[in-house]
Amino acid sequence: MFVLFLLFDIFFAVYLVCCIFRPVIQEWVVARFVQGAQSYVKPALKKHFDGADADALYIVSRSFQKMVQIELYREIEKFLEGKKVIRASAIETQFRSNRLNDCLADNHREFMPLKYNEIDIGEEKPIRCLNNVVYLWYEGDVPMALLLIQDGSPPMLSVDIAVPKHCQAGTEIEEIMKRLEEAIKGSESYKHKIISFESSVHDFDVSETEIKVHRLRQVLREQLILPEKTIDLLERNLFNFVAKRQQLKERGLPTKKGLLFYGPPGTGKTYTLHYIINQLKKEYTTFLITAEQVENLGMYCQLARLVEPAIIILEDVDIIARERGHVFEPALNKLLNEMDGLKEDSDLIFLLTTNRPDDLADAIRNRPGRIDQAIEFPNPDKQGRMKLAQLYACGVELPETEAEKIADRTEGASAAFMKELLRRSTQFLLERDEKAMKFETADWEHALKEMLTGSTFGVLQLGEEDKFML
Repeated sequence: MFVLFLLFDIFFAVYLVCCIFRPVIQEWVVARFVQGAQSYVKPALKKHFDGADADALYIVSRSFQKMVQIELYREIEKFLEGKKVIRASAIETQFRSNRLNDCLADNHREFMPLKYNEIDIGEEKPIRCLNNVVYLWYEGDVPMALLLIQDGSPPMLSVDIAVPKHCQAGTEIEEIMKRLEEAIKGSESYKHKIISFESSVHDFDVSETEIKVHRLRQVLREQLILPEKTIDLLERNLFNFVAKRQQLKERGLPTKKGLLFYGPPGTGKTYTLHYIINQLKKEYTTFLITAEQVENLGMYCQLARLVEPAIIILEDVDIIARERGHVFEPALNKLLNEMDGLKEDSDLIFLLTTNRPDDLADAIRNRPGRIDQAIEFPNPDKQGRMKLAQLYACGVELPETEAEKIADRTEGASAAFMKELLRRSTQFLLERDEKAMKFETADWEHALKEMLTGSTFGVLQLGEEDKFML
């Protein structure tokens, strides 16, 4: 019995020692007995730095917006050309934190094969970049390490550079960081593009935000059918303003601008935005923001300042910019703070749209410097409806007499209504004769009759009797 108790005591003592010194024992076992120990990050780093721990290293860190990933990666690769690089490997990213000091403190992180990400920047071919990668090299006899990692939410790109403290290489690290910061100014990869941030879903979980480059439809000037007053305000407050922007800046006048497009649904606000983007895309970078993304407004504005001149578009702003006291007040405050916080010489244009201008807070609609001009987009008049009918006929002959009859029967209709009316008219035309290339009265009358309803739910009055279901 005594022997059993003695063996138990010995076993328990060994167990306690193993628990207390587990990290040391594990590191010793991995270093000496595990095949491919250099696949682990910690021993590789310690070997590179002659056994130094994190507290014996001088580590400098910087964080960058994900949008500058291409410029950042290219500059790192350019800097390392001709250097004595002994390792370039990806690292595991399943850990909560992945900075260099964490890699030196954790025994379980492993190197992974290099994996290139293909990044769409709206060109014919995507750009290939490495991410989550560590580089080990020598600057003369000085061992150095650089880690490029994506971290945080919303994701940021972090760069850590490390040297042994005794090497007195702090100045060299700061020079490298300064070189990286200079390289990303202007962010040329996304300049003159149309950008938004989209949440990507992995395993049914919204895990990160990706940059999406949009390719919008081409809208020509002759396709822009608006009242003359609306056109005049657009020309003076946008296109003429852009043309005189540099002269205004030279005279010390503000070059930021805020415009509000308001009017009923379907009157061409978004359509006009597409026209504006196409007209200014050779000079401006455009950021598209939905009301749901307003929490990222600060990030959008920061990036817009990086690549300015830029346009920031926020549609359906009434969702967040209502009178004080609504649940969306924090989002409204964020919008106001961002618009107020811009420098007077910022080359940024805010284009906001709303279907309900009366719901907007006075703080945004009655404050020059935030909204400098409100531009109304009303339902089209008779001449406008005739032009819209001709436009949406899409090559099928629509005699002017028929276009006038359509305009007379659709008083109060929106541009969106006219578009759908002509699409349905074309369908009736094809059902009548697949080879027909000229509208007859019956084609659009059948379409109009089908679109009109006597329901009292959500209807728009057309004339005295007909009603159009919204």
